[in-house]
Amino acid sequence: MLVAEDKARVVKLFKILKRIMRNYGKIISFPKCSDPTKTYSWRYLTRFLEKYDKIELDDSELPGIIDHIIRRAKMNGTLRNGMSVINKVDLLTICEQKLQQDVDKESNSIKKIISSYEFIQNKLLDSDHNKLYDLLVERPGRRAYANITRWMDNGDLSLGFIAVSKTCKRAVSSLEQHELTLYPDVKEFMKIRYSLISNESILRTLRGLLGDDLLEE
Repeated sequence: MLVAEDKARVVKLFKILKRIMRNYGKIISFPKCSDPTKTYSWRYLTRFLEKYDKIELDDSELPGIIDHIIRRAKMNGTLRNGMSVINKVDLLTICEQKLQQDVDKESNSIKKIISSYEFIQNKLLDSDHNKLYDLLVERPGRRAYANITRWMDNGDLSLGFIAVSKTCKRAVSSLEQHELTLYPDVKEFMKIRYSLISNESILRTLRGLLGDDLLEE
């Protein structure tokens, strides 16, 4: 018999699964007028958790793992099978793939930020400006976009770098409205920044790279 803590964990998994499957166009629910713990759906959930526990991953990884499984099911045309799809995969392989994707994504994010930092430092050395802010907001012509916008558009400055730099934030805030439409909105910048600074490995790199210019709030 499941204890209250186990039941709460199953319900938590169901909520994660329901939200993610809805994002991919599939609506799931427990059968009406029945005890959820007596349904096949409940068995699918508990069986998944039993396999998940053998891999010894933290529950914080569940949303990412579930999203990976459901995205594959959507691509393979098996999403119509509902909740059962979570038990029709090699979970260990899925977890390894997801973790490798996370490692690759982290590495790519760091590389882009380091490349942006080096680009901007070289530009600063080649300019007549002593302050980075002045260089970023400078316009090569009266009707031209600011340097920060041009370099972002060219791919020389990554959105990640702009999102975590205090100076870049000041520079973007100074732009006129028509130019701001080329950037993500404030909420999107916050999401980008949070995804970076919430990763301890990336945060350590950012602190060493940007120092006091790092925006952590």
